[in-house]
Amino acid sequence: MLAGLWREHAEPHAVRQPLPAFLDNAPPTVRAAYQYAIEHPNDLAAVPCYCGCGAIGHRDNLGCFVSEFNENGQVVRYDTHGLGCGICVDIALDVQRLRAQGKSLPEVRSYIDAVYGSFGPGTDTPFPTNEDA
Repeated sequence: MLAGLWREHAEPHAVRQPLPAFLDNAPPTVRAAYQYAIEHPNDLAAVPCYCGCGAIGHRDNLGCFVSEFNENGQVVRYDTHGLGCGICVDIALDVQRLRAQGKSLPEVRSYIDAVYGSFGPGTDTPFPTNEDA
């Protein structure tokens, strides 16, 4: 199952996985973004990325961190793009902060579009509905 298709499936119940070895020496913010992607894929699948990564096939911000999940919600393949892209990490951490404040996915998406929309071309990510929350 591709990360961009994750929104079509139920979010896992706090699937805990160790972070991959390529993140061992990564800054805490990068590690936090990957951890959030693992635990809350639907949140990141609901927002675009504005770093230009649509050109490499990403469909949403989740794709910057995770390429594939299995049917149990465990990561099968990570994407290393987020390791070196501050825009991807900043978007993921803003999503995390806003969701922790109780914002709905449409509210989060509107914020991300307003703040990051001028950074570059966004991925072609459908706007979430309240049912996606």
